[in-house]
Amino acid sequence: MRILAAENGANQKVELGDPETEAGFKAIYEMDAYHHVVPQTAYPAVIFTVGLNDRRVAPWMTAKMAASMQAATRSGRPVLIRVEADAGHGIGSMRDQELAERADVYSFFLAASGDPGFQP
Repeated sequence: MRILAAENGANQKVELGDPETEAGFKAIYEMDAYHHVVPQTAYPAVIFTVGLNDRRVAPWMTAKMAASMQAATRSGRPVLIRVEADAGHGIGSMRDQELAERADVYSFFLAASGDPGFQP
């Protein structure tokens, strides 16, 4: 677990636990979705969102999770990343950025659900 190497990593010890202790490592491991991706699993369609200026969650973490799921899934359903170049962790995002993200995510879920009334 390389959480401490991330830009905001040291601050995560208080919130998530210290991975350098046994109890902290176990706690972080349990909540870390990346370490629970199971190969050859039929995962549903998934969309991850990330802002390239995110100071809390490094964009590479999102990419790593998406790549892991893409490699593991056997469902044939998409695992995508929506990238916002000028946004961070929700702070400082413009209203139009937030609305565009919501529209993209809702459109993704409608398309993934097979809703016959949805016309992309």
